[in-house]
Amino acid sequence: MNRFRLIGGALIFAAVMLACGQTTPTAPPTSPPTTLSIETSVPTVRPPATSPNETRAPTARPASPPATSPSATRASSTAFAFGVEYILPGLAQTFAQTGARSTRTAAETFGWRELEPNAPRAADQHIYRWDKVDPLIAEYQSAGFDQIQIYTTAWNEWASSKPKNYFPDAQFLDDYEAYMFNLVERYDRDGDRDMPGLRYPILDYVVEREWTEFFPGTTDEYLQLLTIAQRAIKRANPAARVWLVPLMMIDVFDANPNANEIAQRARVNRTFRHPIVETQKLLARPELFDVVEIHALGDYTELDATIAWLRGEMSKHGYVKPVFIGDAMGISQFIWTQNPRGLTTNAMDADYLTFAPIRANDALRVVALLEAMKDANARDHDAAMRWFRAEHAKALVKKFAAARHAGYVGMNVWALADIALLQMPRVTSDWFFMGMIEAQMGPQWKPGAPRPAYHALKQTIDKLSDASSTERVNAGQGVVAYRFIARGKPVIVAWHEPGRIYFPGETAPMTRATIPINATRARVTHTITEIGVSAAQIETMNAVNGVVTLTLDTTPVFIELGN
Repeated sequence: MNRFRLIGGALIFAAVMLACGQTTPTAPPTSPPTTLSIETSVPTVRPPATSPNETRAPTARPASPPATSPSATRASSTAFAFGVEYILPGLAQTFAQTGARSTRTAAETFGWRELEPNAPRAADQHIYRWDKVDPLIAEYQSAGFDQIQIYTTAWNEWASSKPKNYFPDAQFLDDYEAYMFNLVERYDRDGDRDMPGLRYPILDYVVEREWTEFFPGTTDEYLQLLTIAQRAIKRANPAARVWLVPLMMIDVFDANPNANEIAQRARVNRTFRHPIVETQKLLARPELFDVVEIHALGDYTELDATIAWLRGEMSKHGYVKPVFIGDAMGISQFIWTQNPRGLTTNAMDADYLTFAPIRANDALRVVALLEAMKDANARDHDAAMRWFRAEHAKALVKKFAAARHAGYVGMNVWALADIALLQMPRVTSDWFFMGMIEAQMGPQWKPGAPRPAYHALKQTIDKLSDASSTERVNAGQGVVAYRFIARGKPVIVAWHEPGRIYFPGETAPMTRATIPINATRARVTHTITEIGVSAAQIETMNAVNGVVTLTLDTTPVFIELGN
């Protein structure tokens, strides 16, 4: 299974780079470059070696937004960061209109291999290519994205004798440190070698892409790499934040298991992630990082158990750090192919791992629906499209509400646009069907019509962006309800949770809910789930003794005080 996922990851990056006009590394040129607007030559910066925790004293900087926690926005230091990923050129303004302010570059966009494709000509000279990456930062910052996180990757052809994604060879670790230092220096907005036109300092740097097969090295190698990266990042900008390699543990925390079930699942070593005991070793080194990140590929039910476990690990070592959700799929990925037969027409349900909200015997049904979505001539194409777009919108609202309530500091939800070339249901599941808008791929992506998930994202941010507190509401059997206080007024997000997903042709159950609102009337806004619809259904309901009673299905509603 790890081989299939690596193929998918490589295809993601190849498609994004193709769209951005990115080229692959070439052989070293025979003469030095002459255009410094494209390639910037800088000296290697190697301060004297110190402990990983040492940082230089802050220096005076030009006026810029203050350094804040990853959860902060300009409105509130306690606000949850609503975001999207991964950056695609041409789509910044479209997604800024949702109210999102957090975003992320694609996996290897700022990787060492991409920024320094050729070995330094001398020990004190490095040539970094900023021509493909600076315009991405400029576009998204200009649109209002003031919270940008940058993935960093250490593998480089000329710096490693090992296969892709592995640890650099020992003699090139100083060059890796120089890459990290100069990357942070480029975007720290201190006036020294900064990107021209940089609006906000970029403060968040993720050290490697994911604690799965995307970093096949050992735990000791990663910790050595993290030590070097942390030293370089803090020396370049003491206000910058070091993010631990993102943890992806969907198989352990899927569907919110209890502690005993978590312990049992954690003992199973999967080929697509590092053993949980190795993850615990990373979490035991808090001096090396500022932020913990998870990748959430399932639905909202994995979030509570995941953060509870992380908090438990932090408590063992006497610290508390913010937890952010990146690479968050707006809807569960549903299936994961476990063996080669799962890639064939002879596949059986048992050939796939399945994740909430589907059941173990739903795998082939999901495959069939995704294949119908891909084939515009399929008899059930339209029905499959309507079903998926609706479920995507519903799941996105649920996931943001659950994440905000659970205590995560922010979440970037995937994906800005489909990549039709990579829609291979048996390999990549629904990853590349999750575009929140119609879009045409190119050096500059051209935005098209918004889909229900786009409207759902905008609705969620509009209702919850300034929420200052949350609590779970007991609203009846099978009802999930969270009360938020946003802009000083209560907003309740509620839906019926039957414990599974219902497919085209099936009728999802409904239930009665009793919601205390302490008012005489309630305004109920339904999540937009229909293709082509841009205005939400809104109804006003009377309350009895401060309680509103309504019928809920699996579509979330936003309940506010009525006029």
